[in-house]
Amino acid sequence: MDVSIKMKSQTYNIAATRKFEFYHALYIESMLAKFYERVYFAVITLQLILGIVIIFIGHQSGGAGVLLLALVTVMMVVNPQRRSLKARRREAQYVDMIALIDTYSDDELSAHICAITRGNACGRGLVEKAAYLQAAHYFGATELAADVKRQLGCTDKLVASLAGGLPL
Repeated sequence: MDVSIKMKSQTYNIAATRKFEFYHALYIESMLAKFYERVYFAVITLQLILGIVIIFIGHQSGGAGVLLLALVTVMMVVNPQRRSLKARRREAQYVDMIALIDTYSDDELSAHICAITRGNACGRGLVEKAAYLQAAHYFGATELAADVKRQLGCTDKLVASLAGGLPL
C-alpha cells in the first residue's frame, strides 16, 4: 500500500507531509520554550532588583514593594518555568515522532502504529491506543486502522469509541 497522493502532476508523500507538520510544530514549541525561559529570567531579575531597592531604601519604597508583589503574583499565575518545561517535553515528543517517521516506510509505519494498538493497555494506555489508531488513519492506513478498530470493538469498546471517525 503506497501512501502517496497525486495532485496536479505532483506526488505528495503523506509521511513527508506529516514530517513537515511535526517539524513545524517542533519549531513552534522550541520558540515557545525559549520565550518562556526569557520571561522567567526577566521576571526573576526584576524581582532581584526590586528586592535590593527595598532593602536599601527601606520604608520609603512603597511603590517598589507593590511592584514586587505584582511580579510575584505574575510568577505564580503565569508560571513561565512550568510552561517552558511543558514546551520542552512536547518538543521531545515531536522529535520522537520525526524519528519514528524516518525509521519506517509508509507501509511499515502504518503497520507499526496498528500493531501498537493491538497490545493490552488500561487507563491512559487506552487513550494512547485510540490516538495511535487515529494516527494510522491520518497516515493513510484507513483500511488497516478500520480493521484493528473492528477487532477492538469486541474487546476494547472504549478504544473503539475513542477512535471515533474511523469506519467500522
